[in-house]
Amino acid sequence: MNYTRPKTHLIIQSYPEKNNDRKNELYDTLTNNLNNNSIDLIHDIQEPNVNLPHNIKNNNKIRITQIDVTKTKHTTSISEFFSRSMKYSIITSNILKHIHSELIKKNNTRRKLEKLSRLLEDKLKYRLTFKYVFEYIKSNIPVGDVVIIANNDIIISNDNYWLNIDRDLFSIDPNIVICLSRYEIDQNKKPLNTIFNPCCLDVFCFKNNGKEINDINFTVGNCPSVDVAMVNRFFKAGYRVFNDPIIYKVYHNDIVRKRTTNTMILNESTDMCLPGKDDNGNVCCPYNDYDVALFDKSIQTTFAGSYDGCDPFKHHENQKEHTKFHMMSDIYISNKLKALLGNDIANMKKNLLFKLDGYKSEKKLHEWKLFDRFINMSHQLYYFVNIWDMRWFDWLGNLGISTDIYNLILNDLENLYRV
Repeated sequence: MNYTRPKTHLIIQSYPEKNNDRKNELYDTLTNNLNNNSIDLIHDIQEPNVNLPHNIKNNNKIRITQIDVTKTKHTTSISEFFSRSMKYSIITSNILKHIHSELIKKNNTRRKLEKLSRLLEDKLKYRLTFKYVFEYIKSNIPVGDVVIIANNDIIISNDNYWLNIDRDLFSIDPNIVICLSRYEIDQNKKPLNTIFNPCCLDVFCFKNNGKEINDINFTVGNCPSVDVAMVNRFFKAGYRVFNDPIIYKVYHNDIVRKRTTNTMILNESTDMCLPGKDDNGNVCCPYNDYDVALFDKSIQTTFAGSYDGCDPFKHHENQKEHTKFHMMSDIYISNKLKALLGNDIANMKKNLLFKLDGYKSEKKLHEWKLFDRFINMSHQLYYFVNIWDMRWFDWLGNLGISTDIYNLILNDLENLYRV
């Protein structure tokens, strides 16, 4: 049987960035994707007043259209829970600071939320929404072609995995969507290939089969919880959701603003509706062996309920069963941790003890970032889920650290170096 590779379409949105350094960074990102052999066409659904360099806008791989404001969202609807997102984000305007001060008063009636939302009236009218994207796909991308939806600061890896994604994945099961954890570009403009952020899904890729996706009138990017919301919507539409960043790499290029973490920058164009709150959000585990899951449809790769399935801070009956399918072995993870922690055990223990003493008294394990001076969140997740399988959690103590667990951490650390 002869196989013909379908075209792959990348959908993004350019906007009129005012910071010249950031603008050039976005141009570099777009140029990288234009030079990517696995991407056949880039559809740039632009905001007004974007002026791309001639070498980009005259490239035969790019299709530029202007956003149709009759089909956009225009104004956000502020969620009563949005103060939580604001607490851990960078707030960039006085209007948002005022909204935050009102939300934390907690008497958030529907009338009050509507009043606060009106302060941001029409701030989203040029923003691309997932609803807009799927309507665009219906009219502009043939059924059977591959679609990638991404933020405009995401670089798709130029490799054979992406070139052959239809042959290797969608031709086997066209009912798969991949929602990908991202890697970061470092300060030297080099990709960090060994560490990815499991909680930030900035790319959604699937074979266009004409399926309807419901309840997606929220913006592509700059919308807290949008990633878990889209995993949820794809899951509800009957897709099998995969997150395989080991094979399908994507890179977040955001050095000018010094963003190599998942700290959000909120502005007046942020969509504050929290589409992934409560049971409207799913996390798709990046640690599964998707080569096995591709052919074994009994393996569930995402779970209903926000941050269920593969979350060290939430104990549930599926956790133990689920982690059987993790692809990272204990020895591999132990060696990774040893490389990152170094060999100076005494100094490492001193820093860890200092950190633990503070959190032990405050009963705030859910806010504690394990070894955050040494390792990033993805390795923390490896550590929690794969090696010690939730044993550190004092569920009867409101997620606090008991003396027994406190000592267990230190013992485990010492044992780590004997592996």
